[in-house]
Amino acid sequence: MITPSQEHVSAFGSKTQRVNIRINDKHCNFLLDTGVTVNLLDQKTYHKIGAPKMKKDNNPNLLPYGGSDPLKVMGQCQLSVETKSTIDCDTFYVVQGKHGALLGYPLTSKLGLVKIINQITNPKAKYPKLFEGIGKYKGKPIKLHIDENVKRVAQRYRRTPFHLRDKVEKELIKLQEQDILKT
Repeated sequence: MITPSQEHVSAFGSKTQRVNIRINDKHCNFLLDTGVTVNLLDQKTYHKIGAPKMKKDNNPNLLPYGGSDPLKVMGQCQLSVETKSTIDCDTFYVVQGKHGALLGYPLTSKLGLVKIINQITNPKAKYPKLFEGIGKYKGKPIKLHIDENVKRVAQRYRRTPFHLRDKVEKELIKLQEQDILKT
C-alpha cells in the first residue's frame, strides 16, 4: 500500500519521449512521464546545472515503478524551468546515481509539453457522407485469375431452414434493390 508520503516513479532506462529544456540557464535532457507527479534530477544533472542549494529535510519516499526499494533522495530544490514558449518554477528531487532526469505530469502539463485529451471523437458524426448507404465500386472490372488445371468441384446447395426462409428471401430482395446482388 502506498502512503501519502510515497510516490511511484517510472524506470529511467525506458525508451520514451525525451525533451531538451533549460534548467537554471543550462540545457538538460529530460524523460517525460505522465504517470509521475514529481520531478527528478540525478546527481550528474544536478551538478551540471550548478548544484543549487537544496533542502535535505521532509523528502518523500520515492519508489521506482515495479520496485519496492525506495530511491535514495538527497534533497529537493526549487528550480527555474524554461521551454521555447514557457517559463515556470517547480520542485525537483535530487536522487543518487546517474539515471537521468525525469519530468512528471504536473510540470509537463504546465509547460505545454503534453496534453491529455479526454474526448473521443465520433467519425460517423464528423464525416457523415462517408457513412451514408452502401458504396459501390466504380473502377475497371475486376478479373479473377482462375487456374484452369484445377479440377472444378460443385458445392451442393445448402438448404435454408424453413423458419428462416422468409427472412432470407426478404434480405435477398433488399440486397437486389440496393444493387448489391444481381440475379
